[in-house]
Amino acid sequence: MSVNDSTPQPYDHYYKAAMTSNTSTPFESILQEHRPDLTPYEKLYKHFHSHPELSTLECETAKHVARTLRSLADDLDIKEGIGGHGVVAILRNGKGKTVLLRADMDALPIKESTGLEYASTATMKDVDDEVKPVMHGKGLSESCSASSS
Repeated sequence: MSVNDSTPQPYDHYYKAAMTSNTSTPFESILQEHRPDLTPYEKLYKHFHSHPELSTLECETAKHVARTLRSLADDLDIKEGIGGHGVVAILRNGKGKTVLLRADMDALPIKESTGLEYASTATMKDVDDEVKPVMHGKGLSESCSASSS
C-alpha cells in the first residue's frame, strides 16, 4: 500500500489533525511536501495490534521490538531485559541534549470486537493464571511520550 492510496493508514488521523487544525502553522507546507512514507510501519503496527501481550508478560513484543530496532541501524546500542521485558536503544550523537522517547505496549484483558482484518484473537494467561482475551484497547500510539534534557 502506498501513502498516495486513498486507503486510510493507521496514523492518518494524526496527520489529518495537524493539517486541518484551525491554527495555521509554519510547518503546514513542510508537512505537505515532506510527508513521510509510513508504509513500512503499517506492517509493524498491525503485527503488534494482532499479537498483544498483557502487562509484565510482553516477552514476544520485547523480542520483536529489539529485532526491529537492530534492523534499523547498526549503531544503536540495544539493551534488553530492563525492568523485566523493557528494551532500550541508545543512539550516541556526541555532546549535547539527550532525548528520551518512551513507549509502552502492554495490552488489556478485553476481547476485541472491531472487525478489523488484523484484530486480535489472542488469549493468554494473566499473572493469576487465568486465560483471558487480549487486545490493544488504548491505542499503541497514544502510549508514547518524549522528553529532553
